[in-house]
Amino acid sequence: LLSVGDVDGLHFFQASDGKWLGMGEIGATWGMAWSSRGDAFYTFGMSGRLRWPVHRSGFGTFFLSSPPSARDRQEARSAFPAPREEGGRIAVAQNGKVFLRDPVTDRLLSTLTDPVTDPVRNARTNLPRLYRTSLSPDGKRAAAGRIGKAGVIIWDTATGQMTADLSLPEANTRTLLDCTAVLFSQNGRNLYLGERNGLVCRDARTLEIRWKVPRQVPLTDPMRLTESGDGGLLAATIDPPAIDLLNPANGERWARLRHPLVTSTGSIALSPDGGRLAVHCIGDVMQLWCLRSLREALGNHDLDWREPPFLPEKPLTKWILDPGCSP
Repeated sequence: LLSVGDVDGLHFFQASDGKWLGMGEIGATWGMAWSSRGDAFYTFGMSGRLRWPVHRSGFGTFFLSSPPSARDRQEARSAFPAPREEGGRIAVAQNGKVFLRDPVTDRLLSTLTDPVTDPVRNARTNLPRLYRTSLSPDGKRAAAGRIGKAGVIIWDTATGQMTADLSLPEANTRTLLDCTAVLFSQNGRNLYLGERNGLVCRDARTLEIRWKVPRQVPLTDPMRLTESGDGGLLAATIDPPAIDLLNPANGERWARLRHPLVTSTGSIALSPDGGRLAVHCIGDVMQLWCLRSLREALGNHDLDWREPPFLPEKPLTKWILDPGCSP
């Protein structure tokens, strides 16, 4: 199942063939994330924070909060909050802070603050904001990238204390559009940073740099990152609009995907087994790449990358959207 948010609500597609199943009319949806167990997903938008449990017979919808205030809506549109659920908690970046909540009850567990983006501590105009958030698989660490002052902040979620600030020395001279994307790897060992000059992989514990992949031209356009559920494949928009498929172990580029339609990329997502890649393009266009078929075609010309082939594909679930799932 593939879910995509836009200004009208949440759209659902069959991941096997891209067939549109229907939509939940909940207004503009700015961020979403599947739960670590795949039994629910979360959205953040005009209707507030929502949890959508997934059942064999379809979807149910539980409201977790009242609709956001006007200020929250403005902040959300500019900061692109992305809910992340790991380790029994969900993280949402909003108003210069990261809020950790119980994924089922929405109870606030803790608030992570950044002196640079916290409006209470910093009264500057054009205040930098937090961009994307990522939680380590065990939920013990949280990371967020800034927009307007490139860099990444890391917190200990148990204590709420900031443990690292990876701002670059020249960050203060950058534009207000400059930002850093951030993603913990599925095994919790790597921390991927999509920076102005390229993609950087750091050791998630020591923060030492493991490898780098430079951009051909430095860009302020935020990089999109996604890793397959088995941790065997990394996809990134290093030189957009192309999408690179990389070896997470060393950053080796296995393939570069280009589409005839040249447009900005809104988000990307790999399926759990890495066999499919979904690309949401600005302008209401969805691309669905079957990487299994791509590797088979490359293999016929001895051009497939050297890693082991995908595991046999599991039988696909045929989804039916319950018309009553919309709030």
